[in-house]
Amino acid sequence: MSSMTANQTFYINSRERISGSDSNFSIRLPLNSHERYDKCVVTTMAVPKSYYLIQAGYNTFTLREEVKIPVDATITIPIGNYSRRSFQSVVQGLLNSGSPSGWTYTVSYPNSAIEADTGKFTYTVSNNTTQPLIICTVNVFECLGFEPNSINTFVGNTLTSTNMIKLQLEDTVFLHSDICSTGHDNILAGAYSAVPDMSVISYVCPDIEACTKSITTVNSNVYNFSITNEDGRVLDLNGRNVVFTLVTYRKDKTMQLVREAIRLSTMEKDLQNFNSSEQV
Repeated sequence: MSSMTANQTFYINSRERISGSDSNFSIRLPLNSHERYDKCVVTTMAVPKSYYLIQAGYNTFTLREEVKIPVDATITIPIGNYSRRSFQSVVQGLLNSGSPSGWTYTVSYPNSAIEADTGKFTYTVSNNTTQPLIICTVNVFECLGFEPNSINTFVGNTLTSTNMIKLQLEDTVFLHSDICSTGHDNILAGAYSAVPDMSVISYVCPDIEACTKSITTVNSNVYNFSITNEDGRVLDLNGRNVVFTLVTYRKDKTMQLVREAIRLSTMEKDLQNFNSSEQV
């Protein structure tokens, strides 16, 4: 805090918003316009891990079967959280009920009691006449164990996940705001989300100087904030509020001026030494 000549602290609760939702909202911040703040930093933050593994609008993949012509079926996974076993069971049921040709699908996972646990699903089809395909976009590809925007074809009636399945929606969450800029984004803070579902993701600023952002404007008292994943997608917190502490301040430039003076003095001495050596 020694770098601050003046500061103002705001304890922000998304429930006190003037518009928006708990994860994408506008709030009034009565900044002291006379102080001419130029920096801001989030010192603490608590984000509820109340967003679902499978979210509305991002919960589909495509099953393609071909008898005479290719036929695509959109498989829609119900929103919510899943364990490995429940996801395995639900996807198997959806493949069977959604099969355009009435083919039979089984989704299996290694039995760790008798075989190596690869962390991958194996998809098997029967009563089929050709080999089906599972087509992923950027929605549930990690849960299924495939690459984003990939076409995955059964071979010999079997298809194994390309990658280990991932039933943790986000590794990190980010707080964005139009109050700040780093030159290439408007991220105020980021936190690792390696906590159980329905608990709280906590953040404590590890270094004020390193985590400080430049304020873009102080000519407003309404600012926008959002909680997103690493791809910038706003997370649905399902009615749970986010809270964080935001400190705005004017940076003390004393040390910067001292360093600049020392640098100029050193340059002047070097120049004098150089001129003396030239005269000799």
